[in-house]
Amino acid sequence: MNPLVSIIVPIYKVEEYLDECVESIVNQTYSDIEIILVDDGSPDKCPRLCDEWAKKDDRIKVIHKENGGVSSARNAGINIAKGEWIWFVDSDDSVEKDALEELSEYFNAADLIAFNAKIDKLYTKDEKFFDSYYFRYQFGFEPWNKLYKKSIIVDNDLRFDTEETVGEDLLFNITYYQYADKYKFSTSKYYNFAYNFNFSKSIFYNYRVVYFSAFMSNNEKRLEQQLRLYSKIYDIYKNKLDERILVQLFIMHLISGINQTGKSKIGKSNCKLITNSLKKYNFSKKTLNLAIENFLNCENASFLGKIRIKIFFTLLHISVKLAIMVI
Repeated sequence: MNPLVSIIVPIYKVEEYLDECVESIVNQTYSDIEIILVDDGSPDKCPRLCDEWAKKDDRIKVIHKENGGVSSARNAGINIAKGEWIWFVDSDDSVEKDALEELSEYFNAADLIAFNAKIDKLYTKDEKFFDSYYFRYQFGFEPWNKLYKKSIIVDNDLRFDTEETVGEDLLFNITYYQYADKYKFSTSKYYNFAYNFNFSKSIFYNYRVVYFSAFMSNNEKRLEQQLRLYSKIYDIYKNKLDERILVQLFIMHLISGINQTGKSKIGKSNCKLITNSLKKYNFSKKTLNLAIENFLNCENASFLGKIRIKIFFTLLHISVKLAIMVI
C-alpha cells in the first residue's frame, strides 16, 4: 500500500473557486489521499460546498470552525491528519492531476519535497542550504509547493504561528528545516497558483488584507512585525548557524520591514527599533558592515532598498535624535 498523503485546504470566502480546487485534488492519479477541508468560519457558500463534496468522496473530511486565520485553519487540519505526508493547498488554487504520483518516487528519499523550484537535485542540509534557500529564494517560502513528513511535524510539535499574519509560512518552514536532513527539489510544475484573477476575492486578500492588518500596515508596524519574526528565527538558530548567516537573515528581514509598503517614513521610532534589536543580538561591527556592503553590491537588490539601508545605518551611526526623514 502506498503512503497516505493528507491534503489540507484552508477555506475562507472562496466560493467561486472552491469546486475547481477540490476537483483537482479529487482527480489525483495517486489515490491514497485524505482531503481535509477546513472551513474557517467562511460566511459565504463554502461551508455547504464542503459538505457536498464530503458526500461525493469518502476520502474527504470537513472541519467547521470559528474564523481564526489561515494558520489556525492549517493547524486544525494537522491535528486530525492521518497521512505520512502533508500537503497544504490554498482553496483558490488548483493542482495538476499527476502531481502526487510523480512526486511519490521521492517519499523514501527525502524529509521535504519541494517542486516548481529553480533547482532539481537532492540536498543535504548545511550552511550552503541557507544561501540557496533563504537568500536566493530558490523554492519559495510558501507551504503549498512542498510536501512535509507528518512524523517530523508531530514529533516536534510544529504548528503555524497564529500570532504572525505575514511570514507565518516562512517561520513554519524555517522551523521544520532544523529537523529535516534531506530535501528533494523538483523543477516540475504541479501547482497552479491563482494570481491573475480578481485579487479582492482571493484567499490571500481575505486572510491577509481584510481579516488581518499586518500586510497593509504602516511602515513602523511592518518593521516591528519583521523584527519580531526574525527574533523567533534567531532563537531557533542562534546556536546552530555562524554569525555571518544570522546577520544576513537580519538584513533580509530589515529590508522587508522598510521596503514592503512603498513610501515609508524613516523616523526616530524606527531607528529605535533597529537599535534595540542590534543591542539584543550584539553582532560584531565587522560582520554587520560586511553584510550591509554585500547587500549594497548585490545586483538583485532594489535601488530604493539600497537607499533606505544607507539612510537607516547612517542615522543609527550619527544619532537617533536626527532620525526624521522621508523617502
